[in-house]
Amino acid sequence: MFVFTDASYANLPDGASSAGGYVILLCGKDNRTIVLSWSSNKLKRVVKSTTAAEALALVLGLEECIYLRALICTILQAHQSNLPIEGIIDNKNLHSVIYSTKLISEKRLRIDIANIKEMISNNEIQQIKWKPTLFQLADCLTKKGANCDRLFDIMNNSVYQGLHIQGCISHTHS
Repeated sequence: MFVFTDASYANLPDGASSAGGYVILLCGKDNRTIVLSWSSNKLKRVVKSTTAAEALALVLGLEECIYLRALICTILQAHQSNLPIEGIIDNKNLHSVIYSTKLISEKRLRIDIANIKEMISNNEIQQIKWKPTLFQLADCLTKKGANCDRLFDIMNNSVYQGLHIQGCISHTHS
């Protein structure tokens, strides 16, 4: 499972609120792919930075993905380790913060980052990967005028070659 998450900082009409979104994909053999869930919403709190907005969107996407995996594994009577989760983000600073031991100055952001780090350390998710915005499927859910072609291609054809070609798939699926 892959969850692509994105956010736009203070881009809503009030000038303070941010948008966040995610797309959750289930990928199988031959890159056969289905969109399991997606969301595009105003983030629940005003944040101080782009990194904070991206972190909130990532937490929301990861929580939804973990929930969906539990449902799928219950239905299939499978163990959750057979369905790994990877997060895909396009914010280099957030990626650095997640994999750093350095303390962040924004206190509320510390809690969100700690939540993500805990998901990784508890093996609820395998990893968070950074990919350029060009490959961010959730970009069109947070920014007016962003290109939705890749997302529509997956929805129409159930195949997303970009995952394998860009190195997002790093393991085999059961």
